[in-house]
Amino acid sequence: MKIILLCFASACLIEFAYSACTYSKLSQADRNSITNVHNNYRSTLAKGRSAMPNGFAPPAKNMYTIVS
Repeated sequence: MKIILLCFASACLIEFAYSACTYSKLSQADRNSITNVHNNYRSTLAKGRSAMPNGFAPPAKNMYTIVS
């Protein structure tokens, strides 16, 4: 559950950085770092390697990566 929330928060942060601000304090390197962290967590979840209270989450069928 924490991974899902982190993925959502990362996606929101990236979206905010691109669309909500006319001048963003995030550099492209910062955006790339956030995107990479998000995609690493997303990959773990998509492959079914995310630990849940009663085992592991099932692997995803259609989970796309974020590109920056």
